[in-house]
Formats: sequence, C-alpha cells, structure tokens
Amino acid sequence: MIYFISDLHFYHFNIIKSCHRPFRDEIEMNTKLIENFNDTVSANDHVYILGDLSYRYPDVESVNQCIRQLNGIKHLILGNHDIDLTASPEFDRSQFRWIKNYYELSITAKRKIILFHYPIIDWNNRYRGDYHLYGHVHYQTPEYMPAGSFNVSAENIGYKPISLDDALVHLVK
Repeated sequence: MIYFISDLHFYHFNIIKSCHRPFRDEIEMNTKLIENFNDTVSANDHVYILGDLSYRYPDVESVNQCIRQLNGIKHLILGNHDIDLTASPEFDRSQFRWIKNYYELSITAKRKIILFHYPIIDWNNRYRGDYHLYGHVHYQTPEYMPAGSFNVSAENIGYKPISLDDALVHLVK
C-alpha cells in the first residue's frame, strides 16, 4: 500500500494551539501521531511524508526516536521546517528510502501524483490528468487550488496517513 501525510510537527508545542490540535502537550501529540501512523501503515507499506517532520525540537535525537518508531518504508519531501533538522549530522537519514524537495510518483502508466510540501496552482501535466498532493497550509485548503489537488496535512486527514485510494477519492472530484 501507499500512504501520504504532511506536517507531523513532532515536538512543536505551539502547533497545538495555532492549528487547534486536540492534544494537551507535545508529548501527547507525538504519542498519538505515532500510534495513528502505526495503526495505519505496516512494515512493507510506502509512506510519503510531505514535509515538516518537526519544529523547535529539543534535540535531533529526540526527533530521530520518533521517526524510528514509525512503520513503513518512508520517503521524505522536505518542508520549510526540515532544512535545519536534515542538515544536522545527527539526523538519521537511514530512516528514509530517499529525501527530496519534489517528487513525481507514477501511479499508473499514464498518471502521476506531484508531491511537494507547498500548494502550487499549476504542476507538470496538470492538464493531462496528473494530480498534486501538498501540505504546509495545515487545515486550510486555499480557494485558488484547482481540482486534482489535495491537502494531506495531518489536521486535514485525521492525524493519520491517508491511503492512495482514499487520496484519489479527493483528487478525482
């Protein structure tokens, strides 16, 4: 199976208030995000994390510990809050099959999903039926976003990864 999620924001206490996340503190949030992730994703599933793993973390090893607990074969699309984290020599890059800024995931012989942390109003082959998944804006869906795009920020998908099949339901509206 293939899954997607963005904006986990491990250890980001202020995200709880600013995005109305239903958690008392960052430890409860981290625990629930990991639990939801692992209840959804199995060891051999591929999961594409579309940025912002963490923010204002106590130390890189704390974030590494969260990531090591996550099931699946993980791929990371970098978000704006990932640059310092992933640049650190202490960051455990081995937890990811790859880390990129942008990726075009082939889902059929003729159809792709453009994976990028940020919402973009036009993407490669949009007019030929390719789709776009993004995060960054959390629970908001910008009014300018065209059909064929969907926001996979944690707040927007129930704080657990969304499957390819479920994402396609939103993409083909």
